[in-house]
Amino acid sequence: MAVSRYLLVIVSVSALLVSLLAVPLAAAASVDTVLQAENVALSAGHAPLAVVDDLAFLRRASADLTGRIPDRTQVDEFLSWPVSERRARLIDPLTVGQRFADRWAFFFSDLSATCQSRCGAPRAMERTGGCDVP
Repeated sequence: MAVSRYLLVIVSVSALLVSLLAVPLAAAASVDTVLQAENVALSAGHAPLAVVDDLAFLRRASADLTGRIPDRTQVDEFLSWPVSERRARLIDPLTVGQRFADRWAFFFSDLSATCQSRCGAPRAMERTGGCDVP
């Protein structure tokens, strides 16, 4: 029961990531429209927040996708790009590196390890005899 619930979460998050990465840049503006419609449908009751500045976007995207804040050379490179292209150009370099793969491998590993047995120990511990479950 619990395993299927977590697998559903993993599949849902994976599908969301794939769909977001597959969205053409021209459709990026429509994401705000879809989210706003969902907020209205769910009676979220709050207005959309203001768009963050480019450096905050760089920091958040780097932390979310790679688990690390950008170093000085990454900041300088980002700032050297034309303002209108910065955000779109940032995503590809962040998603092709080893840090991205490591971050999301750890994320999904941690997510799957939260499936607990009846004694509260991870299922892997049960298989190794570390949990006395009749």
